[in-house]
Amino acid sequence: MGNAAGIISMVPLVIMLAVMLISGLIGLIRGLKKTVFSLMVVGASIILSLILTLILCNPKGGALVNVLDKVTGPMFETMGLGALAEVEAFSTVSRYYVSMLAGPFVFMALFYVLRFIIGIVMKFFVKKIPIMNNIPKVAKKLGGLGAGMAMGFIVIMITMMPILGTLDVMNTAITEMSAAVSQDDAGTNDVTEVFDGMTNKGAGKTMRVLGGDLLYSATSNKKYEGQKVTLKTEISGMSHLLTSLTSLGGDFSNFEGEDNAFIKIADATEESPLISLLTAECISTAADKWRNGEEFMGVSSLGGDEPLIKPLMDAVLEVFAATEGEYLAEDLRSIGSAIGVLGKYGLLDESGDQEGLLKKLNNTPILSEMAAALHSNPRMSKVEQEVSSLGLRAFANVVGVPQEGDENYEEYKQMTKSIAESLNNSADMTKEEKRDMVKSELVNAAADYGTDLEGEVADQITDNFVEEFGDRDDVTDEEIEEFIEKYQNDVNA
Repeated sequence: MGNAAGIISMVPLVIMLAVMLISGLIGLIRGLKKTVFSLMVVGASIILSLILTLILCNPKGGALVNVLDKVTGPMFETMGLGALAEVEAFSTVSRYYVSMLAGPFVFMALFYVLRFIIGIVMKFFVKKIPIMNNIPKVAKKLGGLGAGMAMGFIVIMITMMPILGTLDVMNTAITEMSAAVSQDDAGTNDVTEVFDGMTNKGAGKTMRVLGGDLLYSATSNKKYEGQKVTLKTEISGMSHLLTSLTSLGGDFSNFEGEDNAFIKIADATEESPLISLLTAECISTAADKWRNGEEFMGVSSLGGDEPLIKPLMDAVLEVFAATEGEYLAEDLRSIGSAIGVLGKYGLLDESGDQEGLLKKLNNTPILSEMAAALHSNPRMSKVEQEVSSLGLRAFANVVGVPQEGDENYEEYKQMTKSIAESLNNSADMTKEEKRDMVKSELVNAAADYGTDLEGEVADQITDNFVEEFGDRDDVTDEEIEEFIEKYQNDVNA
């Protein structure tokens, strides 16, 4: 495709030279005076077109934006992004995007209309102004040639400005989306090669450098909450956001290492205030829907329905349902880091195997690392609370709740009785002494039952029992059974 791309990239050069040559010849024929006045008409048209474009394409109420905004809903439905229309911030963001996309083209159209109108008006005054009458004829002709070529460049630059600017934005969008989905497609590469050749080389680059980019920025860039918003940044950030949002569903591999979906979304939100606004409301809307068993953008849950991890994910959804843009990136990174710990130690692979999960908790610092990732963020208290009961859930599901007559019923009763007695016998002890005694009895009783508890998970389950029953000295083994059964039911809910 290299040769073809090179030929296509010559198109702006051919067009520019042709227009400049024709305009120069017209200037040579008309002379310096008329051509300079034509330049003045062009200048006046640029100024008025810019003013009218800013009015018509104002994202907060411009007439043209109001009209175009009505077609964005169906357009996004066609693109498969109709769910975004349910998000309240979508209307605000779409108006800005419509404004930024349409602005350069509106400017170009207004320029031609105003140039025609102003040209007619100015024509009545040109002959009456006695200037340039004493300049030699040859100088007038050569001056007309130069002024004509300059005017030709300005006109073609204004004409090509929205096209080159939009191609540059499209090139960014295609490149970013391909990188986001790790796609290296020959067809995609050919397209980006052509776009790059037209916008960043030869005449295309010349027109952009000598005023095209300045005009494109003036007619396309906006401000939101005091921050500059550009179409290229928005397209880049939005491609990151959409690919990251869709990776929230499915299995937990999307939360591991560099592919951590939450971290990617946090990065995308910091690229633009509009993206931050939209992301916060997208996540809040998605969280509400997922909590109610509904889909959002084709995703029906956060991280699937693994039984041991689901209560933790439900707590995450509760946080996100109330999320705000101001704290969004921090919250995403806190949760992403915590869930990333699960992937780091392979716990996500064991989430369907209760004994394997408990063994993994016994032998790794998973619980403390997750708590550390969450503890510095006060809005993560609910999630941190769920992490603190993760070990107990795994333990509860491993030991089960044997019924009278089952093979291991007597051993289970002895274990719960031993735990109750340790709590009662330590009622008058200091908190530290109580923890040591309960932990020792818990580990021994669980071992007698055939379940190993050690390390952080033993500490965590001890804390669960101590916090639940406090300083009571009348705890019964039935209460211990009910407490364990509660968490076992959580797992099987």
